[in-house]
Amino acid sequence: MEETAPAADRSLPMAAEEGVRARVLVPVVVLAGVCGLPALLVGQGTGYRPDLDWSGPVLSSPMGAVPVGVSATLVRGPDVGVLGTAPVALALLLGTVPPVLVAVQLGWAVVLAAFAVLTAQTRP
Repeated sequence: MEETAPAADRSLPMAAEEGVRARVLVPVVVLAGVCGLPALLVGQGTGYRPDLDWSGPVLSSPMGAVPVGVSATLVRGPDVGVLGTAPVALALLLGTVPPVLVAVQLGWAVVLAAFAVLTAQTRP
């Protein structure tokens, strides 16, 4: 990292190792929050997807008969993931990431995570 801006690193009143630690600390703390919070929420909501329901009517498809209950179970969850990436898609369309969009993404992710946890179904 010192190779990219050695003059900037030398202007700081600290050793090279301390400079690297200072630049690494903030990303590690942010990454722990960004990855740790969803991991806790996933752990809380692990039972929100019900077991596969093999009973009930079957749907005729080109690949053969598919139980309708299984199809309904498999599509629960990706909808929240697609909705959660809406601000990211907007940032890609804009070509830039305004600071307000980062706040919107964080708030939107918290709302969707709370929705997923609150609508969790307990297993019988």
